[in-house]
Amino acid sequence: MNRCLRDKTLEALFAGEERPEWREHLRGCRSCAVRYRALERDMCIAVEALVAGPPVGLTRPARVATWRWAPAVAAFGLALALVVQLLPQRQPPARTASSGELRAAMTEVSAALFGIGDGTAEASLDGRVPAAQFASAALDGSWPCHDGDGLGSDCTGF
Repeated sequence: MNRCLRDKTLEALFAGEERPEWREHLRGCRSCAVRYRALERDMCIAVEALVAGPPVGLTRPARVATWRWAPAVAAFGLALALVVQLLPQRQPPARTASSGELRAAMTEVSAALFGIGDGTAEASLDGRVPAAQFASAALDGSWPCHDGDGLGSDCTGF
């Protein structure tokens, strides 16, 4: 082999995966042998650290103190809810239409929608097309033409 072994190959050798050409290269290449010994040393240190566990002085006791604030937080939340509940609720005064205003509005709407009322229902909305044609066009999803002939003309529309 001409080239040095990759780090993954050295790790595989350390893990026990054996290939004769890798071992042969490792015996003949000083650079790869130095890297392999460094890998062995680092892995031994890591294994010893994992087996030994953390040092006694660096471990923290379980945190029990987090529950000591729970009663205070609950009392504050209860007090806040009580204050919000007792505050006067400000709502704008509702304006209701009188029955006369409501009746007048409904009469205008009915006259505009259904062509009934004061006799102006057949008047043209734009001066050329009767309101009934506008209503039927709106219900059909079309639009009446403005050439004077209404919906039956040859107008291309919008």
